[in-house]
Amino acid sequence: MLTGLLLLGIESQTGTGSPVTDVFLNYGAIGAILLVFIAATYMLFNRLTAAHQSQIDRITAAHEKELARVEAAYAKEAARGDRLEKELADLNKVVNTSTAGVLARATDAIREALGIMHNQRRQ
Repeated sequence: MLTGLLLLGIESQTGTGSPVTDVFLNYGAIGAILLVFIAATYMLFNRLTAAHQSQIDRITAAHEKELARVEAAYAKEAARGDRLEKELADLNKVVNTSTAGVLARATDAIREALGIMHNQRRQ
C-alpha cells in the first residue's frame, strides 16, 4: 500500500495522477497521512463486511421474513376492516328500511291520537 502511495506521489509530480491524489498531496505530509487513513479505513471496512457477510445475510433474511409477516398481518386486518364496513353498511340499510315503515306508522298513530284528544277537548 505504501508503494502505491509513493507511486501516486510520483504520478502526481509528473502530472499523470488523479485529481484527488493531486489535491491531497498538495498538502504535503498531512495530505499523505490523510490518504493513508482513507485507504486504511476503506480496506478495514471491506475486510469487516466480508468477515461478517453471513451475519449480514442472516439479519437481512430475518428482516425480510418479518416484513412479510407484518405485510400479511396488515393485509388480513385491512380485509377484516373492509368486511366489517360492508356488514355495517348492510345493517344500516336493514335498519333504515325496517324503521322507515315503523316510523311512518308511529307518526300516523301519534297524529290519530292527537286528533282524538283534540276532538275530546272540544266536547
